[in-house]
Amino acid sequence: YWRDWSSDVCSSDLPNGTYTGDAWYWIGRLHRVQGDEKAAARAFAQAKTILGGIVKRFPGTPKAERAATKLKKIAR
Repeated sequence: YWRDWSSDVCSSDLPNGTYTGDAWYWIGRLHRVQGDEKAAARAFAQAKTILGGIVKRFPGTPKAERAATKLKKIAR
């Protein structure tokens, strides 16, 4: 069973939620595991934008550290 979670993350109710960057990261991971590198790249691009913004806005905080960790994982 496969569900396109990216449509849920893009819904008008969720784009600026607390876990939106994390959601995009995990959507990218799911696409990668399924072998869909194009969809993974799109999801990771969204995650990078959101997580990068968190690192810039909240430097030195635990939230920024978690975001930076995910950004490093995406870069691999």
